[in-house]
Amino acid sequence: MSRAPFLRCFAAGGAGLGMGHVMRSIEIAREAIAKGHAVAFAVRGDAGARAAVRELLPSLEPERWDAPGDAARPATWSLFDTREAIAAELGAARAAGSRTLVLDRVDAIAAADWTVLPTLHARARRDPRVAQGGPWCIVARELRALERSGEAPARRRVLVTLGGADPHDATGAVCDPLAKALDRADVDGVDVVVGRCFGARARTLRRVDELGFRAHFDLGRRELGCLMRRSLFAVCGFGISVYELACLGTTPVYVAHHAADAADAAYLECRGVGAFAGVATSFDAGAFRARLEETVLDGGWQRRAARRAQRVAFDGAGAERIVDELARRAQQEGAE
Repeated sequence: MSRAPFLRCFAAGGAGLGMGHVMRSIEIAREAIAKGHAVAFAVRGDAGARAAVRELLPSLEPERWDAPGDAARPATWSLFDTREAIAAELGAARAAGSRTLVLDRVDAIAAADWTVLPTLHARARRDPRVAQGGPWCIVARELRALERSGEAPARRRVLVTLGGADPHDATGAVCDPLAKALDRADVDGVDVVVGRCFGARARTLRRVDELGFRAHFDLGRRELGCLMRRSLFAVCGFGISVYELACLGTTPVYVAHHAADAADAAYLECRGVGAFAGVATSFDAGAFRARLEETVLDGGWQRRAARRAQRVAFDGAGAERIVDELARRAQQEGAE
């Protein structure tokens, strides 16, 4: 089996797909590079997705992922992180002698060598081919470093961060009901993060300005982490931001971008992490405002939620654990 590159990542993301898959795979690639492994990164998406790879993996030039045959490139392990169909890609990688890792989906367990569910909302599976739960959750190293800094943040603001793409403009939908809900709340202001794949949203940005919210563009990981730590709570997408916020001790209120994620989002709230506040494609402003008032704007609920999230929290080092396990399995196979 080829040993170069050790890991080839295939991730899909951008304006219409969301950026969470790309950002999560980037974090695994960064850990692999830090441990001295060879890495390649193939991306299916727009210029924003490719720019994220170039920015965070400066030693790599992102490869294109246009067709299933692209997965036949040499690798010890081929990682797939996408919502799209990948049966053909898994077959191509396997035929080329690569072992396969699939993230955050359960439809390919039988076809892949290993599946990792790096979340807390996935239902428990008793399958040796599956790893899941807190130890496998992935948080960027810059954010984990902030949490270890020991600085006690003054949580006086509210954050809106709907991901790198926000394909259904949940940012625009939440701003007015959020402003109304905060009318009598004891907060200093609202920070709105504009993702790299938002595209032209003049109306939303104009409304953000009219409401007196502060817009932030092209934030780095550390800058975003600092906003998270200064926030009493954050309105976010149902994705990696939920786990980043929980890791930093900030209560997440999440809006699912896709209706298919609603059941998982509700289940995550039952697990004790933040509050689920609706689906972007069927957003109800009144219900959203009511959800805020009965959760994060209720002081007692907010304090209990913070404690609950910390009890189920994790260190966010899932990327490191994944890379270590890939290396262990490759070494074991080489010794056989």
